[in-house]
Amino acid sequence: MNLSIPGIAVCLALLVLGYSLRNTIIIALFASLPFGSTAIGQLPGLGGSSPLIYAFLGALFLASLMVKREFVRDLSCVFYSSWVPWIVCALIVYAAASSLLLPRLFAGQTSVIVPTINGMREVPLAPLSGNTTQAAYFALSALMFFGFSIVLRSRFNFATVRRGYFTWVVIHALLGVIDLGAKVIGMGDVLLPIRTASYSLLTEVEEAGFWRVTGGFAEASSFGGVTLSCLAFTFAYWRVTNSRPALGLAILLSFLLIASTSSTAYAGGAVLALALMMGIICAALSGRTVSQDIVLLGLGMIVLVIIGGLYLYDSRLFDPVLDLIRTTLLEKASSESARERGYWNYRSLQAFIDTAGLGIGLGSSRVSNWAIAVLSQLGAIGAALVGCLLFVILRGVGNARTAQVDQELVALAAGARGAILGSLVAGSMVGTSADPGLLFFIGLAIIMEGRRQLAETADRERIHSLYSPAS
Repeated sequence: MNLSIPGIAVCLALLVLGYSLRNTIIIALFASLPFGSTAIGQLPGLGGSSPLIYAFLGALFLASLMVKREFVRDLSCVFYSSWVPWIVCALIVYAAASSLLLPRLFAGQTSVIVPTINGMREVPLAPLSGNTTQAAYFALSALMFFGFSIVLRSRFNFATVRRGYFTWVVIHALLGVIDLGAKVIGMGDVLLPIRTASYSLLTEVEEAGFWRVTGGFAEASSFGGVTLSCLAFTFAYWRVTNSRPALGLAILLSFLLIASTSSTAYAGGAVLALALMMGIICAALSGRTVSQDIVLLGLGMIVLVIIGGLYLYDSRLFDPVLDLIRTTLLEKASSESARERGYWNYRSLQAFIDTAGLGIGLGSSRVSNWAIAVLSQLGAIGAALVGCLLFVILRGVGNARTAQVDQELVALAAGARGAILGSLVAGSMVGTSADPGLLFFIGLAIIMEGRRQLAETADRERIHSLYSPAS
């Protein structure tokens, strides 16, 4: 492995940050997520693959748990608690086995899209180095469920994980502001020294006269997708707690989402906004409207009035914005790139059919939709396992109004679920892998352990009410 000095330096800096925030590895792991183009080094034996720094810190986090004396006991408690850990374990085994077996079993029986030196090419299905690397990334992400389930068996650690999420959001927003500010004042890509991953960089690109914001990532679409996930987290957290810092971050992220000039961010934001409006309407019809919804509607009306007033004053003020919308959404849908990505998805679905629904294995093809990637790479069996986990996430932890500590737990679970949904919405537009990501499995652990903690609280209150003098 060829180590990267900038990547190592960033890792050390994040570990120091984690130490200052009272949990070295967990905070550093979350803080590494915004550095989407910073690798710890390169692996020449795997086609020059460059593991990002979060992979190193994630492995370090798991290792720190495994060396503890009570690790086996805690892990057995996780498996004993519900059926979900068994599904995650089955998914890891199936994904790893299928990535090795399926490309060989169906070799030459279907065609796939793979990246080559000369660009994307359609070739017969065959084993690739991507089968190994993608399976390893998937396993690392899924193992986070067990790691965080162990950590969160102690209620005290929910506060640590909450700090981790906000550290992720703040650093992501900070990198976006630095990137945009440097481009506006003519300094170019000031974050280039830490972009050590072997990715094609599209960091100094304009769209309709606006600089594209990439933050710590290699291109604007990735930054926009993660911004959408961060925004969903902060907004969901604010709706439960009415936290002003969370609201401030949500406003800043909304600005960065618009400034990203990413069609993925715009379309994903529209989908989440529509889902939010439907949720508010349903809550109003059932008499469960909260003050945050009223504040949100008020802010929306103020923004619309300001925009309408400016348009009436001088309609030409919005010409640059309209040009941006036209180029990023209207023209992008009919562009050569969109047609090419559409063909990738078509070939992936065809490969699913050609393999009788078993799939072609992780990393066997390039696709442009997370849901199609799950279906084509993991097959019907893998898709069913992922669907079970997604159902658990959508259910959430419910609601709790017994104590402030429970409200914080519910808020963290709601924010984690929001981050997952934002990530999956973005992935359903540009996702290239069946791996739902590290935050998917961390959020799943938060929801499962949060549900257990709330059930224990309810049991204690029930026992207290039975034996209290007032009864």
